[in-house]
Amino acid sequence: MGESAAPGRYREKVVAPRAAGRETLYLLLAVTLILAAMALRFTLLHRSAGARGPESYQLADVRLKNQAPALYRALLGSAMDILYLRSADGSWPDIDQLRQEGLPPFAAELLPTGLRGFVWEMHRRSGWVDYFGVDASVGSTRKNADPLKNSFLLRIIDLQSDDPPFPHCRKTTPERYDIQVWFNSRKTDYPASDPIKRGWKWIYGAGARDCERIVEGPG
Repeated sequence: MGESAAPGRYREKVVAPRAAGRETLYLLLAVTLILAAMALRFTLLHRSAGARGPESYQLADVRLKNQAPALYRALLGSAMDILYLRSADGSWPDIDQLRQEGLPPFAAELLPTGLRGFVWEMHRRSGWVDYFGVDASVGSTRKNADPLKNSFLLRIIDLQSDDPPFPHCRKTTPERYDIQVWFNSRKTDYPASDPIKRGWKWIYGAGARDCERIVEGPG
């Protein structure tokens, strides 16, 4: 663009288009968004490739029906108290002690009426303890009986033991115990060391299927 300074003389002045600065800014923003989208896609693909689906013997807690969710939550809630009693006494507490401590579901009077027919047993092992329960009123001719025709198992595993049962979890955090709740849709016997072969399901909560834990197989 020319601009006259004096008759017969010219001084040149270059003026950039007004939109040039905006175009450069828009281009930088577009490149930034593309790079961000590529990074997000890479992250999602990486997580998807590393994520585990539920095992065939796992069951989401949202699939429990009737009063089973209440019993599941009661067992989970009692687990920390059981660990406290073990640390205080040096041994796993038995059913009578849990009942005296007022811990549901072992203290049946603290449960809804339909869950008060459960009978509990404790089974000690060298590296873990099982609390197994079934509703004794199943099959009863008693009127107004509303039994829960399921079996439950609270298993607490000491991960520092030499031979923890299968399956168990090795956590990335330095937690010593693996707390598990198992469920069987029928009234059945105590499953001993291998509940999977006898049709039991290991219950997991929302967002806790993996929980930065690895489900370990035999060996």
